[in-house]
Amino acid sequence: MVVGAVPFGIIFGALAVTNGLSPMAAMGMSLLVFAGSSQFVAAGLVGQGAGVLLIVVTT
Repeated sequence: MVVGAVPFGIIFGALAVTNGLSPMAAMGMSLLVFAGSSQFVAAGLVGQGAGVLLIVVTT
């Protein structure tokens, strides 16, 4: 299980920071969101400047 989670975490962390999330926000999102694809969608929406309501409804 950890073997698959480590690369996912590294990729998500890099994407989140690239899209404007702080490292702490990316870690918090990883702790609170239990659907991996939603994390990627939310990080992309943050990078595009979407509002919080849109991000919550979409993910």
